[in-house]
Amino acid sequence: MRYLLGILMVICMVGVASAADLGNTMGPKTDIQAEPAFDGREGGETVADAYPIPGLPFGDSGATCDNVDDYDEACPYTISSSPDVVYAYTADFDGFLQVDLCLSLYDTKVYMYDSSFNLVDCNDDFYFGDPPECGTYTSMLEAAPVMNGETYYIVVDGYGGSCGTYDIQIDAFEPPPPCDLICTTEVHQDENEPPLADEYVDEWNGGCNSAVPVFQWIECDIFCGVAGWYVYTGLNYRDTDWFKCTASGNQITWTVDAESATNIFELVVPPDCAATVTQSATVGPCLPGTLTIFTTPGAIVDLWVGSANFANPGDVIGNEYDYIFTIDGIESVSATVNETWGGVKSLFN
Repeated sequence: MRYLLGILMVICMVGVASAADLGNTMGPKTDIQAEPAFDGREGGETVADAYPIPGLPFGDSGATCDNVDDYDEACPYTISSSPDVVYAYTADFDGFLQVDLCLSLYDTKVYMYDSSFNLVDCNDDFYFGDPPECGTYTSMLEAAPVMNGETYYIVVDGYGGSCGTYDIQIDAFEPPPPCDLICTTEVHQDENEPPLADEYVDEWNGGCNSAVPVFQWIECDIFCGVAGWYVYTGLNYRDTDWFKCTASGNQITWTVDAESATNIFELVVPPDCAATVTQSATVGPCLPGTLTIFTTPGAIVDLWVGSANFANPGDVIGNEYDYIFTIDGIESVSATVNETWGGVKSLFN
């Protein structure tokens, strides 16, 4: 669909940026261990005795601490040893399943195999405590594809060695059409970052995530950029774009949309690169969001754009997706400048 830039007011957060907030690769996460839960009510131990799902919608609850670790998939965390349970579903339609573990009480993981034991879909952390009732680090398969007549095995698992009480809800799901943003033909600024590919080294606008921090100056009120992911030395990385602009007045209005879920931050970046987040929002796919930044004329403002996921969540073909933003209230720049950290530090002298 053609991109139409709208305005959606969003709730913003204020706080100190962590490596997970601003980093370009996934760091370790806290292993949330629930109180041991045993009830013997849950799905089967293996695919051989998987609990049969009679039809959709389907709901069940159970507990996994009295099971064993039969299976594991990395999405993206590896080397989990959590006990797991299995459900079986034979599809009577061509389409998609939504498998939701909201309301579970431990750090879950969920994935689905086809009858040949090929991985169809996998998710570790869909919910990060928002909404609170869904728990922290609980999981959901948003749109796992199924074919009529095929049998699928849904595995309820956990991160690390976590186990506990879970709630599972499964239903047919019709995903929205793919989000396809098209950059305006009007005057705009292109990011011009090199294509993302495995073993990519970001020396373009990777900010404090680059070996030598480098920032891109925003020179136009319409900007067309690219975000995405790549594998470097065997680890999943996301592309993070760090920007600077100069306020022309007392307020900057920044509206962003993207083809995949994307985080946007207003930052404070001191000379030692210990960046903090002033406010933030998650935008896309095809769901724009706006940050209103109150500042002073001539002040330098730091902005950040990056995927909300450290690996492709499955809604993008390839390594890259487009994002577009408009920004009002900044001074124009005569040419694109990718500023090195030495140049940035001179601004603080």
